[in-house]
Amino acid sequence: MRRLTEIGLLTLVVVGLSIPVVLEWRGQTLTRLQQCRKAIPTSGSQDFESPCTAMLWRRLGLSGISVAQMKATLGPADYCFDGADVYPRKDPKIKECTLPAWSFFYLPRTGLGGGPNLVCWARNRKTCLVLYWLLTA
Repeated sequence: MRRLTEIGLLTLVVVGLSIPVVLEWRGQTLTRLQQCRKAIPTSGSQDFESPCTAMLWRRLGLSGISVAQMKATLGPADYCFDGADVYPRKDPKIKECTLPAWSFFYLPRTGLGGGPNLVCWARNRKTCLVLYWLLTA
C-alpha cells in the first residue's frame, strides 16, 4: 500500500509540474499558428501553403483548448466540415459547427484544388478535443 501511495504522490508531482510547461507550449503554438495565418497571402498568382502544416507534434498541446480561444487567436473558422456537409464562413450554420476548420493555404482565383485546414473536433461545440490537419482537394 505504501508503494502505491508513493507512486501516486510522484505522479501528482510530475503532472503538477508539467502543467505550466504545457500552458507555455500551448501559448507558443497559438502564437506560431497566428503568425502563419497572417502570412497567408490574400492575392497573387502563386499557390501558397503555410509552413505551419509541418507542426505535427506541437498541435497535440492544443487538445482541450476552447473553440472560443481558437477563434480569438485565428479568427472565425473558414469552414465547417460537419458530416457530408461543408459550410463556408458566411453560412449561418457554421455557428453550430462541431468541426470548425481554419485554412492554411491560398489559391489564386484561377487555381483549382485545396490545401491544409486545421480542424477542431469539438463534439460539444465548446472544446477542441482533438486538432488535426485535413488536406482538401
